[in-house]
Amino acid sequence: MGVSGIRTAGGHPHGQRRPLRLARRRLSAWWVRLGIRPERAEPGRPDQNGRHERMRRTLKEAVVVPPAATLTEQQRFNRFVTEYNTERSHEALDRRTPAECYVPSPRAYPTQPPELDYAATTTVRKVRQNGEVRWKGRWVFLSEVRVGEPVGFVPRDDDEDVWEVFYGFHPLGLFHERTLELSPPSHWHGKGENL
Repeated sequence: MGVSGIRTAGGHPHGQRRPLRLARRRLSAWWVRLGIRPERAEPGRPDQNGRHERMRRTLKEAVVVPPAATLTEQQRFNRFVTEYNTERSHEALDRRTPAECYVPSPRAYPTQPPELDYAATTTVRKVRQNGEVRWKGRWVFLSEVRVGEPVGFVPRDDDEDVWEVFYGFHPLGLFHERTLELSPPSHWHGKGENL
């Protein structure tokens, strides 16, 4: 099975601005376990996720602005979903509706996402309750987002003090052993080579 991707903005609920950048509510971690690569638009670049931004604008115009006088009247979302998906044609879809283009995925939806699989050459550490892992006798903070989860460390060929940190196949960052610091992966946004 090949890895497909979901492109989102980098903020809540899909990511975070912390070192390991997977969502606190485990949405993107769940995607990784299902074989889906989280892709992030660069900060301040809504054009990199134009279809989503256009849908949000349409949703805001239809449901949020201006607000209705009562809470009951404000519940306009169901009507919006019906109109957006089955009645309103979309220029990007050659004037068809999303319902006319939708094809269900042939992939089965598991009740439990599969366990992560790491190569035998990967150093695997389980993240403790406080977000730390044990590294050569020292505690290193990674992220409270991955609590209880295994993360993999792979040494970089070009620098023996730098390790690539992965959650499954997904790069989380670079671990600098000398300083015990993390930095984001070089290809975090879009379809980088190491995503």
